[in-house]
Amino acid sequence: MSETSPASYLDLKQIQQAELALLEHFDSLCRAQGLYYALCGGTLLGAVRHGGFIPWDDDIDVMMPRGDFERLRALPQALPGLPKWTALHGLGRGGTPFPWLKLTDTRISVEDRYGYGDRFLWIDIFPIDACPEDDRALKRLYRREKLLGRLLMLRLSKSGAGRSTLRRVLKPLAALPLRLISPRAIAARMEKIARRQPMEDTGCCGVTVWGYGPQERMRKEDVLRSAPVRFEGMTCPGPENAHAYLTALYGDYMRLPPPGERRTRHEMKFRRNAGDTDNNND
Repeated sequence: MSETSPASYLDLKQIQQAELALLEHFDSLCRAQGLYYALCGGTLLGAVRHGGFIPWDDDIDVMMPRGDFERLRALPQALPGLPKWTALHGLGRGGTPFPWLKLTDTRISVEDRYGYGDRFLWIDIFPIDACPEDDRALKRLYRREKLLGRLLMLRLSKSGAGRSTLRRVLKPLAALPLRLISPRAIAARMEKIARRQPMEDTGCCGVTVWGYGPQERMRKEDVLRSAPVRFEGMTCPGPENAHAYLTALYGDYMRLPPPGERRTRHEMKFRRNAGDTDNNND
């Protein structure tokens, strides 16, 4: 059988099981190292609304205060207590130019039609940074980060790849000036902007390097203190005020989207590397 035949790709349930294994290892690492993290975004929504994955979701997102995030990034390449097939990737770590971290399963490769730089199946680890209490400054912060994020994805994307004919034609032209700038330089700029305000100088915080927008700003006490949530049989930390967080991001978050909107966000395929037949073996 060909390595890239349809039968060799993971289905959604297998992807979720592999990501759940990564989350279990990540949770153990954080507990052992005294690192704070919390489920966030759609993963927290799934935990609260479904008790685990949103049934059509294909990723896991967590967030960490900047200080814990930097401690995690500084750990040895062989992560303490974790299987050898796990690795951290991100800016300054593992060669992936993102201003956040990815804990990856190096036994499972990614086939990405748009070429955004992911090599292995992952869970995303986002830093929590200070947010301005002034609304105009907050909007300016997220506007700058969103623009840089778009430039980063454009810089990383494959030439001639796009979701429409117009995008496939225009993308190479738009990306041409960016060829003079390295993806790492864009990601470093995103990180520098996110870290500009010290956490102790404000009562607000949020994920800014790849956040939803100004609505993600929360009071520090609502995010930096945790409350347990259940996720696929695990007990994981979530932000203490999960209701406020989810309401800000999704509105009436307990209401299911229309059937036509229940689909995965990533147009990627995942396959086990040659010789890795059982993803759950350490």
